[in-house]
Amino acid sequence: MTVSVGEIVYAFADGLVGAKKQGWKYLLRVCATNRLYMLVCSERFENDFPISQAECNKLTVDPSWLSVAGYRHFPDDTMRRMKAQRICIVSDDFIKALCDHIGACDSLTARQKRTLLSGLQSRT
Repeated sequence: MTVSVGEIVYAFADGLVGAKKQGWKYLLRVCATNRLYMLVCSERFENDFPISQAECNKLTVDPSWLSVAGYRHFPDDTMRRMKAQRICIVSDDFIKALCDHIGACDSLTARQKRTLLSGLQSRT
């Protein structure tokens, strides 16, 4: 399954950093080239970015939070094993607001910002 930048998938994640336990998780694709995804969480932590059901109506918690620190590389074969299912795609306005947030985020290094923004900005 090929997932585009800005799509949210629902996948079975085992041992995912930032997740409290294994199970089904929401992930936002942030970079197609590097196959990076951000974890969508039900709890907010410092510098996380909100995403509401208005943006993705299949999220079970409103609002949910994109973990700025919780991004991870998942190769395509891993996503297939995780039984990833597309549930929605976020708007260009949402991607732009997320880019602005990441650019202003003090907890990320310049390299981390470049990594995240290089993929996201392909949509803006």
